[in-house]
Amino acid sequence: MLIRDLLTFVITGLWRKKFRTSLTILGVIVGTSAIVIMVSLGVGMQRNVMGMLEDMGSITDLVVTPEYDFDEISLSDDFPDPIVPLTDKVVSELKKLEGIVSVVPLLELYNAEINMGRYSTRASVIGIEPNDVSMSDYKVLEGRFLAHNNENGVVIGYKIPELMKPGNKQKNKKQKTNLSLSDTDLEESREEKQRLDLLNKSIVLNLTKMGSDGQEISKTVRLRVVGILEEEGGQEDQNLYISLKLAEQLVKWKEGDQVLKKKGYDSVKVKVKSVELVEEVQKEIEKLNLNSFSLKQMLATVNNISRVIQFILGGIGSIALIVASFGIMNTMMMSIYERTREIGIMKVIGASINNIRTIFLIEAGIIGLVGGVVGLMIGWISAQFLNVLANLLLKSEESMIIVDVPWWLGLFVILFSTAVGVLSGLYPALRAAKLSALDAIRHN
Repeated sequence: MLIRDLLTFVITGLWRKKFRTSLTILGVIVGTSAIVIMVSLGVGMQRNVMGMLEDMGSITDLVVTPEYDFDEISLSDDFPDPIVPLTDKVVSELKKLEGIVSVVPLLELYNAEINMGRYSTRASVIGIEPNDVSMSDYKVLEGRFLAHNNENGVVIGYKIPELMKPGNKQKNKKQKTNLSLSDTDLEESREEKQRLDLLNKSIVLNLTKMGSDGQEISKTVRLRVVGILEEEGGQEDQNLYISLKLAEQLVKWKEGDQVLKKKGYDSVKVKVKSVELVEEVQKEIEKLNLNSFSLKQMLATVNNISRVIQFILGGIGSIALIVASFGIMNTMMMSIYERTREIGIMKVIGASINNIRTIFLIEAGIIGLVGGVVGLMIGWISAQFLNVLANLLLKSEESMIIVDVPWWLGLFVILFSTAVGVLSGLYPALRAAKLSALDAIRHN
């Protein structure tokens, strides 16, 4: 039989019982759209989580920290010394590793007091080398980043101007005694939202330590704010960045001249040439008895978890399509029963067993294909509706994609639904092909 004749028989057979065919296709549509929505929810979740991780930093960046031997810590020790301190010698060894673009040592002063007039806050102060390639990772909102010849310059995180609060609380409370409760709440709310203009202003860094006589000794350093960083949404927004040279001087004053030789830097930021080299560089760093962390590790974990979730959600959606496959099989079996005499006549006039089998397989495949295409369209439209609804409910400033329908999912569901249709029609097709021509003609 010619292909044209086969298609004519197929279309005629489906159209003859169009209501039953429509119900069967509807079952496939429900199953396919369920798969699209379920898997798209998983894909959307993966995309949002990965976007959040990428906002935290570049996946080619490594944070190298020393290892500590906690087994040797004594009750009198506050914290064990590092096995391999992050000294200048170690930094030089890291720079020699293949695939590394830059190595930046970081020195941190924890919980330092920052003052400007009557405003103050506490924050971590990070010492960093200004002249480095990785400085491009620090996005400056206002002003500029540190310069090599600007030792008393400081770059502040985005949240610092908001964290600076008036230090004399008692005086403020006395001034508010004559105000009503609502007026006081409003004034406090305004004060909390106040964002100081610190750019090109002088701030004072206050450090304290205990002297040998048990008396508290303080040291003040006046710094000039040369830049404000863009908001990152992490701890970086609450840090201050000063030159590494100044940070070393302050650490030596606070903890002693030998502290850097004994404990080294707090961490080292390493930028790798490409994502593909990150794991290899981490292995080389481990050989130096150092720890390293990369966002790529978190991305790999998120991807694995997302695949499992997508598989589970897709499996739930597939249940409806599997149920629809029984409907396809039932439709094909009923079609064979109603067209038994017609099958016998086709065999008598020369149709082969292969022709008969092909006709019913094509019919079942068309049901799966049409149901898959329509189900994909409905799933995609539903996804767009859910995205719009989610953005309205969340009132997000930026448009969020909660349900994401990738192109590969559309291709998969069409092929999958067509395959389910063909497989569901396989048994009815084989049964139709095995019918005896004489018995089929005698069938009423």
